[in-house]
Amino acid sequence: WYRNSTENAYVADGKLHIIAKGTPAMVPVPGGGEQLVPVTSASIFTKQTFTYGKIEASLKVPAGVGVWPAFWMLGDTNRWGWPMCG
Repeated sequence: WYRNSTENAYVADGKLHIIAKGTPAMVPVPGGGEQLVPVTSASIFTKQTFTYGKIEASLKVPAGVGVWPAFWMLGDTNRWGWPMCG
């Protein structure tokens, strides 16, 4: 579950940190209200689109049973919609 919180995403020492937290938290649900979830993370959106460029990422991901880390780059969802944007 994604959460808009500095506990899950922040910049420090010039690096973007995206943290999955195994601490129960309340998150908003579609249609209103909140739900208690066991794990939270972050989803980051850019404020501009671009046609050409280079994206680099250096990732430190956990290993273990039941862990499935991922780094996704999607196209402009406003223009193309899901799933054609990715």
